[in-house]
Amino acid sequence: MAVDYQAIRLIPNIARADIISYIMRAMLKFETMFSDYQKEAETKLAAIASALTKPDSLTWEVWRAEDGQVVDVVGILHLSEIRNGHDAVAHYVFFDGDLRGKTDLIEKVLDWAFTDHDDWPALQRLTIEIPDFAFALARHAQKKLGFGGPFKHRVGGKTVNVEGVKRGALMWRGEPRDLLIMGKLNVNP
Repeated sequence: MAVDYQAIRLIPNIARADIISYIMRAMLKFETMFSDYQKEAETKLAAIASALTKPDSLTWEVWRAEDGQVVDVVGILHLSEIRNGHDAVAHYVFFDGDLRGKTDLIEKVLDWAFTDHDDWPALQRLTIEIPDFAFALARHAQKKLGFGGPFKHRVGGKTVNVEGVKRGALMWRGEPRDLLIMGKLNVNP
């Protein structure tokens, strides 16, 4: 069985309310997406809805396809805080837990963001912000996607390259935690 993944731009509308509701509820299961400031499910849902509908953001649904047939939605790719032609903050979450299997798809969307289109000026850089407790995600972003920076940051005996660290930027499980700032430059501006 051939498995493939596709990214489709998310455009909220009433006909797709069930899919959007599913995406939002699936995101609730990822504890690492939320700080202690967002403990209740309704608060988390409001934060997700706000993020996905901001005018300075773009979201793609990630669908799993088997033998050419679209089967189910398995995640999202999201750009927020877009400054046209300059920078955006990249986010991604996969409900099926298969980050490695989506690396090629993430790279395609990053390439799209770094390329001029009729209604899109190519970005010069992308930023990713990862809590230090999600170190595996930071390692994947560095090793597989090319995010990083000139400084080395150590977490639990492991090191990742970062542009900077927001120390104590969020509370998680009652403890102040750092936010790792990593960047990726457009090599073909």
